[in-house]
Amino acid sequence: MLTLLLKSTGWLLAHTPEAALHVTSRILGDLIYLLSSKRRTLILSNLHHAFPELDQQSLKEIGRTSCHRLVETGVLSVACPYLSVARIREIAHLTPRATEILAEQARNPKPTILATLHLAYWETQTWLPALSKDPLRQIGAIFRPLDNPELDRFIRETRARFGMRLLSRKEGFAEAIRMLRAKESVGILFDQNAGLQGALTTLLGRVCSTTELPGILAEKFSADVYVIYPRRLAFWRVALDLEPISYNGTSAHLTVQLNRWCEDALRNDSVLRQSWLWSHNR
Repeated sequence: MLTLLLKSTGWLLAHTPEAALHVTSRILGDLIYLLSSKRRTLILSNLHHAFPELDQQSLKEIGRTSCHRLVETGVLSVACPYLSVARIREIAHLTPRATEILAEQARNPKPTILATLHLAYWETQTWLPALSKDPLRQIGAIFRPLDNPELDRFIRETRARFGMRLLSRKEGFAEAIRMLRAKESVGILFDQNAGLQGALTTLLGRVCSTTELPGILAEKFSADVYVIYPRRLAFWRVALDLEPISYNGTSAHLTVQLNRWCEDALRNDSVLRQSWLWSHNR
């Protein structure tokens, strides 16, 4: 029943004019911000500690915009199974830097870690094979399975539409290791709260728990590391970029470097700042 509802909603959203979706996303984003006091408090608390130099009105504007972006992302994620390849290529494109990096990886394969984070339009990263003009080597992505099997199956099929391999956090690490040994790419979310198993680092002046998995795998396989992220250009218009991360070959150094990249991006890039999931209890 849930899958049928999602499919029906997705088809409807994919065939709704984007202008109407844009207005609806703003209204729903405002409702999430205004009606969910717990979420709003967390957003404003995170922003206050991250940017103490900004006034309250500026923090509220960032928080509300972040909620708009969250809804835009959700709407696109539900609609994307019913978007044609031509429509997908209209919505998203690779930056010249990303195109060059992927072409070089295809010519001279190396074990590669694609480190990603909670930025709006994250679903578009599964479109890489469709957006690239040249054939890509296999890309896998480690993800957390959903508790609902029916919904989990739907999400898996959606994200694997163009050939992305979905590697479960519960049982996919062996496959991730095999892929890195084969000089392929593995995507890992690096900005989530890693709990008691994570390394204590700082982010925007506060102590946080950071996953060490990208660093552990990169050190083991001497992997190249890139941050992959979507940059919102307009409603349902995205540029996918790749940025190389330099590290000294150790897990600890890469863990710190990725955290610093995230921190610098949020401090210095207003588009990425508005697109980050500030309601995440990092």
